[in-house]
Amino acid sequence: MPVGKGAVMDKNSPEQQYQTYADVPSNRRSSSNILYIVLSCTIGIPFFIITFWALFTGEIYVNELDGNGRLKTWSKANKYLALYVVLTWVVVFIFVLASL
Repeated sequence: MPVGKGAVMDKNSPEQQYQTYADVPSNRRSSSNILYIVLSCTIGIPFFIITFWALFTGEIYVNELDGNGRLKTWSKANKYLALYVVLTWVVVFIFVLASL
C-alpha cells in the first residue's frame, strides 16, 4: 500500500521500493553513483564517499523495470565492482593525505 509519493512499502521495510526512477533519491540512483565514481577517478574529488555510504545503507536503483514492474537494483557483481573501485580510491586518498 503506498505510503507517500513513490514509496510502495513502509520505510522501515527491507523491501522498500520506488514506483518510478524519478522518485528515487539522487544518492540511490545508478547514474549518479557511476558519475561519482568517474569523477573520483578522473579529477580526484572524493565523491566515492557518497557511493560508499549508499552501498552500505541500502540499494542502488537502475532506471529499468524487472518482471514484476519494480525498479531493478544493482546486482552483486555491480556492488562488488563499485566497492573495489571505491576501496581502491579510499586507499589512494589516504596515501595522498598522508604525504601532505
